[in-house]
Amino acid sequence: MFGLAKKERTTNETDQRAAELVKQREELERDAADRERLKGAAQAATAARERTQAELRRLLTDVDAATDASDDDIARAKGSYRAARDGEGKATAELEAHVAQHNLAARATALALEENFLEQERFAADHQADAALLVTAGAQVATVQARMLTRLREAARRWPTDEALSNGRTLRKRAALPDLSFPAGIFDLGEDVPHVGENAIVKVIWLDHILRAIGEHYPDLLPRDQADTILGRIASTKERGAPRWWPMPHNRWDVHPSRRFGS
Repeated sequence: MFGLAKKERTTNETDQRAAELVKQREELERDAADRERLKGAAQAATAARERTQAELRRLLTDVDAATDASDDDIARAKGSYRAARDGEGKATAELEAHVAQHNLAARATALALEENFLEQERFAADHQADAALLVTAGAQVATVQARMLTRLREAARRWPTDEALSNGRTLRKRAALPDLSFPAGIFDLGEDVPHVGENAIVKVIWLDHILRAIGEHYPDLLPRDQADTILGRIASTKERGAPRWWPMPHNRWDVHPSRRFGS
């Protein structure tokens, strides 16, 4: 009950942070759009200044243009250039002010980090939730497998061979039960061929890796009837400085966890 309340509280906090980050992302995008608009305005103002400046220069320096131009033409050209020059100055100042006021690159970097941090928290929460499902499902499978193995072994003990009955029926070897169990070493060691790792370490993947990992990271999720034993083994291993063994491909164990993923 208290765990559920804590989870709901954590979920609400995560949702609130997510909403805040969405708001920050929208504000950043608006400011970035404003930046692009101001850049465009500054570029247009520069182009207008260059165009009016060129026209004024033509009227003042080209002999034919200066001869044909009236005083009003030159005055209008000067006015156009002056307005364009002032417009460029204003547009440039607005752009520079926006750059000084809004450090978009730094905000984008910080926001991306916060979004990734939140995403990692979601990954962690989902992983823990799946770990709880894994414990429940694995325990059920282990129970079913133990029951089936007991039945298979009892059948093998009681009916080791086929035996014909007088009425034409047959007592089938091992009651003709199909072996649907996982290979030895997954949930149990088996009877004849134990799951033997390097240095003759005999381990079971469910108990010595899955539940051990659960105990190392999510001890509250361990089955109650196994928690004390598993946590005791973990503590003992740490106290003795013994290596933590990891299951590998091809039915072996290794003390280097990174090798599980080929690195």
